[in-house]
Amino acid sequence: GSHVIVSYEGLIARDEEGNFRQTHCILYDVTERKRAEEALQKAHDELELRVAERTAEAEARAQDLLRANAQLEREITEHKQAEEEIKAQKKFTDNVIDSLPDTFYIFDPESGEGIQWNRTLNEISGYSYEEMSQYPPSHFYPPEEHQLIEEVVKTTLENGRATVELNYIIADGTRIPFEYSTVLIKNAEGKPCICAIGRDITERKRVEGALEKANAELELRVEKRTAELAAANEQLQRDITQRK
Repeated sequence: GSHVIVSYEGLIARDEEGNFRQTHCILYDVTERKRAEEALQKAHDELELRVAERTAEAEARAQDLLRANAQLEREITEHKQAEEEIKAQKKFTDNVIDSLPDTFYIFDPESGEGIQWNRTLNEISGYSYEEMSQYPPSHFYPPEEHQLIEEVVKTTLENGRATVELNYIIADGTRIPFEYSTVLIKNAEGKPCICAIGRDITERKRVEGALEKANAELELRVEKRTAELAAANEQLQRDITQRK
């Protein structure tokens, strides 16, 4: 009493006068294929939704944290008597930034100098704080992506934000795919800086690759079935001819 999803191909054979003689049909059980396609698509959609939600959350947290840092800097100048308390608050903010699961990096778009980054970036990259401070942002990406980085910086300066996928090169030379959301901010002196929040999208790329592979395999199976059907049709035609 169970149901299966099938596809079928058929051929109607007629005699010399055009009268119906017989049909030749081939049924294919595609239930598992449909289930696999639906499962892969569902996984892909859920992952895209999680990525979008996490990106929005990270951007909101970054803006809140940056505003908090700016406020702290102003208070240090205006209220020397509260210096110790402010330092404690700043330390808390830095600890929150360090606890973010995504990479957090602020740099000067004019000089390319890194200004602030979180511990997550050090841990993922394999570079120490001292090593990170010696290199401009472009050092951590392949040469073929440098032009794209320049375009993203320009877009961020003009529009206030941008999104881009880049391959981050960690200390051992491994390339990790990241999706970055950049936001234009200003430091205490009003100078423009860029905050880049990056997320490792290795798993998303794996799911996309699996989906592409499944689609490619499906295409091959369809081609194979089509060829089999064509061969069967040719054989049927020969059989009909021989019976005449």
